[in-house]
Amino acid sequence: MLYKNKKQETTEIEKGLSFWTPLLLNARKICFQASSEEMYSRLYTELFVCLNCVDKRNCQSENILELDFFQIMVRKCQLLFNFYVLALAEPQTPDGEEVYRKMRIKAVGFMKFASELYNKGVLMDGCMTEMLECLYLENVECAAKILATAGPHIEKAIFLPDSFHLKEIWNKSWGWMWRLAFDPECYPENRLRFMAQDLNELAINNWQPRPVMADSAPMHFKQLYDKQCKMTLQEAVAEESRRMMLANLEETLFHVLKAPHFPRSVIPQWIESHLQGVNVEDLVYALVRAIIRDRWESDCAIDGDSILLLKQYTCHNRDLEAVLIEAVRDLMAPYNEEIDRNLSVVLDRLYSERVVVDQSVVQWSKRFPSDGAFDIALWLANTDPHPVAA
Repeated sequence: MLYKNKKQETTEIEKGLSFWTPLLLNARKICFQASSEEMYSRLYTELFVCLNCVDKRNCQSENILELDFFQIMVRKCQLLFNFYVLALAEPQTPDGEEVYRKMRIKAVGFMKFASELYNKGVLMDGCMTEMLECLYLENVECAAKILATAGPHIEKAIFLPDSFHLKEIWNKSWGWMWRLAFDPECYPENRLRFMAQDLNELAINNWQPRPVMADSAPMHFKQLYDKQCKMTLQEAVAEESRRMMLANLEETLFHVLKAPHFPRSVIPQWIESHLQGVNVEDLVYALVRAIIRDRWESDCAIDGDSILLLKQYTCHNRDLEAVLIEAVRDLMAPYNEEIDRNLSVVLDRLYSERVVVDQSVVQWSKRFPSDGAFDIALWLANTDPHPVAA
């Protein structure tokens, strides 16, 4: 039995452990450290498994059971479980509040360690049954820690033969946790209620813990500052990388447009074969800028083939229209009279050929940074469209 008279249990187990002091000390150290450092429970469990394997290889005695580190650890867990249950069951005095708090933290840490041992097959189903039976009504926090850590393995074990008692305690434990979480007549203190709700959510989500973002935890001012600097640097690097990529793409398309043996009608096929991995929005942005640069240098309006080329990408797609507007706006940012004059022709042709619809032209007037651009967009929005000769 796991839970009986403390003095009798201690006497029986210590008699069985006294013959092999080194293993007893190792088991005691592992148990106490695992209780104090809950976050490393799984590592301490792995340590025990490794030490147990070493002990079996080095054991030369005929009486294997006497020297079995495995049995020593199980008995030590029985001792500690009884100790923590009895300690937490004692009446709490005002002077012993801090002592009780530390004891409660260690008890929860031990329950997690014991659950990890169960997951590794060190503790059997009978141990989990007795632990849950003892805890689920008396100590909700310890029972919740066992259910959260060993829950997936217990859930599989209850479907095995000869597991009726474990299944019964499992159902009782979850029934009580559900009541604590959602039954208004049974609400405990908020801490335990939220703990029960998190446990139910964990089970519903197939034992997958809720993702915790690194930036959700409290941070010092220096951490916040370093994080902001890092984000700013990363954003600047990403923006510069994208700017260079767009500039290279624009330059490539510009040279293709300038090539005399490259008619506009075959450019889509060339783009499809040579620029397969390019995002369509980036492609439209670079293509618009390349076409307008080509027209500026030729000192003439956009030709019909260029209009058809743009329409293939922007027609009936408002997102790509917005990209086109963005490209023209960026070209107009360094405003001067020559740019104003040339873009009057460019925008007039785009508007008249319905590459950009009326609503988008109205949006232009709100987004352009310079007065000249504002005047052009306003003029386009209030003037009947008329084609401009290529």
